[in-house]
Amino acid sequence: MSGDLTTKSQYLIFTVAEHPCAVLLSEVREVVLMAELSQSLVQADTIEGILNLGGEAIPVLKLNRILGLKDWSLGLYSHIIVAKSQDRSLGFLTQSAYKIASFASDDLTLFPTGSTWNGCVSALIREGKEFINILSFAQITARFHENIMLHHSLAHPLTKEAV
Repeated sequence: MSGDLTTKSQYLIFTVAEHPCAVLLSEVREVVLMAELSQSLVQADTIEGILNLGGEAIPVLKLNRILGLKDWSLGLYSHIIVAKSQDRSLGFLTQSAYKIASFASDDLTLFPTGSTWNGCVSALIREGKEFINILSFAQITARFHENIMLHHSLAHPLTKEAV
């Protein structure tokens, strides 16, 4: 009895700033076509706006800015990937989400934490002639929170009187 014991996982593949990227499908709540967003009360260069999804206010982040990639224009097929999270959902703006694929864990080339795209790429996979960056939503969320804290400290610096 022979069988393939290699573990395979499903990934959602999408594009950000012309780069193919993927995340574990199990971390995705849903994918939404670009919708009208409300303005966020928090003004930061990483926030595109707020998505009303069934009455839930979901912050939508500019994934390219968190990753340190170039800006791009929203298009007809731009998508928001809504990620599952322990405390709340977050949306990530992408140029397009275009397929789901399965990859064996043995086929992933793992990267040391913090080594690429602001530490948000955890691995690389080759599919045909294309290299796909496997992103970590946990790292992306951490970078976003760091950006918000930095933005808040610059907007509201401590003074001697406040200390």
